[in-house]
Parts: sequence; structure tokens; C-alpha cells
Amino acid sequence: MIKDIIHNLLREINDEECFVLQKYLDAKTDYRNIKNKESAGVNDKIIKDDLRKIKNADAYGILKNTLLLTMDDNLSGHFDKRSLAVLRIQRDILFYDLLRFRGVNVYGSNMINKQLQFLEATESYDLLLDMLYRKKKYISLYEGHKEYKKISEKISFFELCRSHLNSTIDVFLQCGELNLPDAAILHPQEYYHKQLQKITAYYKQTQSKQIGYYLLNIKLIYSSHLSHPGVVVKSTGEVLDFLDANPQIFSSSMRFFALLNLAFAHIKNLDFSAASLVLEKTWSLDSNAINVHTRLQLFQTIKFYSGVEPDARDSFAYQEKIKLPDSIIFKSFLLEASMLFIHKEFTTLAQKLNAYPLIEEDREGWHFYFKLLHIMVVIELEKFDEAVFEIERFRKQIERGKKMVINYQRWQTIKKMLVNLSTNSFDFKRASQRKTENLTNLKSMQSPFRWIPGEAELIPFHAWYEAKINQLHYDQAKAMAEFRVILEESKSHYKFEENNEPANQFFCEAKT
Repeated sequence: MIKDIIHNLLREINDEECFVLQKYLDAKTDYRNIKNKESAGVNDKIIKDDLRKIKNADAYGILKNTLLLTMDDNLSGHFDKRSLAVLRIQRDILFYDLLRFRGVNVYGSNMINKQLQFLEATESYDLLLDMLYRKKKYISLYEGHKEYKKISEKISFFELCRSHLNSTIDVFLQCGELNLPDAAILHPQEYYHKQLQKITAYYKQTQSKQIGYYLLNIKLIYSSHLSHPGVVVKSTGEVLDFLDANPQIFSSSMRFFALLNLAFAHIKNLDFSAASLVLEKTWSLDSNAINVHTRLQLFQTIKFYSGVEPDARDSFAYQEKIKLPDSIIFKSFLLEASMLFIHKEFTTLAQKLNAYPLIEEDREGWHFYFKLLHIMVVIELEKFDEAVFEIERFRKQIERGKKMVINYQRWQTIKKMLVNLSTNSFDFKRASQRKTENLTNLKSMQSPFRWIPGEAELIPFHAWYEAKINQLHYDQAKAMAEFRVILEESKSHYKFEENNEPANQFFCEAKT
């Protein structure tokens, strides 16, 4: 197919273009056999060996890029099957344009129709519409009103699909924890319900599988904030099933992220073996440096909570080889710092925290945890004057972040407990006897107050605080065992029926 197009193009080029192409091919050892007329199937101009001055630089660039794009070995191995097919169609469009400029009719061919079918089936809306608009021009010249009307209607429908998909992706990106609007922070249930209603309407209008995918993911984010961890695991698994049911549409990178989300959901549920098994499935799916590191962080988080020391050195060694976002580096640092804390290396940790550069605020609350960890360290070192100072800084930080951080009520409660502790001269037992509801709330599974494994508060503050009340050192294994009991008990009180899920109606509609 591509060979025929190349041959048609070569038959139309002039002597100067022919010379440029010959010179380029001569520099490519693997393609010198093109001089063989029988194998190449082109006219005699291609093997002219008289050297001429290159006058047409544009022709050189076009022909060079055309040839490069035809080399499948330049594409394969770097993309999944779907992406590779789309890239090859992009390459073909370049050929079509070159042929059209030479006066060759291309848009009446079966090749175009097959490619349109593929683009429609894979919901590649940008490329699909590009091809349809090109074919519309052809139809306006060579076919009747009926065909013109038919393709115009198709264009209108797919323009709607593209518009709704772009709007859906925009909502999805805003729902990410780093981009959450104020409305989602202050009134999450109302905000997500409104967004889900809008995206559900888009899905009903278009039946686009891509819109369905993002609808499920927005619902998943909603569930992560408001539902029981067990529900989140179930929801994440259903997103993965949706991807598996539509392999022609979704890339391997989408499956990669779905698996990461499922692994993280298992971590939140303290099911570390299940999380590890899921992560093992991601190794062959995505080699992007940031994604590889994100996966590594999840493996380290699993080891951290399961009592196995994560190999943070590997993580930081990896960071030296590539440029990672500061947010990812910061999370790796806090994971390492938390490990120092649970091993009671307080002096070393204090030095590392003091030396770490100034950090920016984020909506996940990692900057809160950085400061909280610092306070916990200086208390462990019995530097109470410094602790008073740091608690006051923390109080101001919390007040500034009122509209900025998810799970804010938990952080607000932690702040109140620390201020109370400072007022009571760091006598944990005496401080705990006042406003006991604060500690009770932090230990519960209530949505505004609950601790979530793997998120910004790596070491649960309430577990450390309770250990200090009993004049004990924080014990990671004990803390996880106690949380697991609370988690299991909460399942018996939380109804898992479909109708009790806050956004289940949207989720079910997307699965159809």
C-alpha cells in the first residue's frame, strides 16, 4: 500500500528532486538497493548519477521527511499497537498531500475508507475529522448531494464528540488533586455530583468510550474522597475492566495508569500483596521515566507500610539520571524521612529537614506533612522551645491553607491537638484529657477526618500521639495492625450495595 504511494510520488518528481532523493538514499546504506530498478519499480530518473546543484531546499526537506516516516523500524518498538497505527495514518496523510499537489486523486480510494473506519472505531477524533474534511472537498467535486450531506452529518457528529471529549478531559484534569478548584475543596459532594451529571449527559449524546472512561475515573476520584477504601478498590477494578473491554480504543499507557490506581487503592485498603501483584503487571506497559519512578514510589510505599525498609537509594539514584518534577522528588524525600522517623534516627532526620530547600504549597497536603514531621521530631528530641515555635508556624500554615488542601478537616484537627499540647507544656496525658473528641475523630473512618495510607500523612499522627500518651515509641507494625482492625470493623457498618454509592448511577451508565 505504502510502496504504491511512494512509486506514484517518485514518478511525478522532477530531475532536481530526484537528485536530492538519490543523494539522501546513498547516505542510507540499508536502502542502496533502491538503485535496482526491478526492486524499486520506479522510472529511470531515480538512478541518474549526474550531480547537480541543489536548488530546491523545500523539496529536499519534504522528500527526506517522507522517506523517514516510511521506515517502520523508526516507529515500532516505541509505541503500542493503537498509537503506531495512528502514527502510520499521519504518515499516509503526508503522502496524500504530496500526491494531491502532483495532481493525483487519492480520496476516492478504498485505502482512505479503511483508514476512516479505523479512526472512527478508535475514536481518534482529531485525525478522523482532518481526513473527513479533506474527503468532503473531494466529494463536493466528484460525488453528488446525497454523499455530501452524509459526510457533512458525520462531521457534525464527530465535531460534537471531539468537543465533549475535550470538555470531559478538562474536567478530569481539574479533578486531579493538584488542580482541584476551590469548589471541590469546600463542597466536594456537590462539585463532583454536578460534574458527573454533565459528563453523563455527554456520554449519552455520543456513546463515546473515551468519555465513558473519563466518566468512570471522575467517579473514582469522587469515591476516593467520600467512600470506604473497599469501594474504591471495586471501582478501580471496574475501570480496568472497561479498558480491557475496549482494547481498540485505549492505549497501553491508559492501562498502565489504571493499574497504578488499582495498586494505590489496594494500599489504601492495606492489602499490600494485592498491590504488589497489580504493580508487577505494569512493567511491560510504560517506560516513561516519570511513570517508572511513580511505580517505584508505590513499591517503596508498600515496603514502608509492610515493615520492609524501602530502598530509597535506588529511587534517588534514578532521580540523578533524569529530570523529575519537584513534587515527585519531594514525595521520595518524605518517604525516606518517614523511614528515619520510625527507626528513631531523630537527630539525622532533624538535620535533613532543616537542610531541605523551601517547599511550595500543594493541594495534597505534603507541605503540611513536612512541617508536622518536623514538629514530631523536635518533640521526640525534647526541644520544646523549638516545638512551640514550630507549632505556631504550623498553625498559621493550616489557617492559610483553608481553601487549598483536600482532607482539610483532619489537618485542622491535628493543628488543634498540637496547640493544645503546647498549652499543656507537652504533657500528652494531660492534653489528651481535654477535648477527647479530636483524637477519637482522627482514629475513626469518618470521611472528613480519616487517615488514608499512602497519601500526604505517611505516618498517622493519631497513632504517634497515642503512643506518646502511653510513654511509648511509635511502632509502625502496631499502628498498621490497629488501623486494619478499624478498617475491617468499618466494613460491617458500611453498606456496599450499589444504590448506596453516591455516584453509582453515573458509573453504571458508563459501563453499558
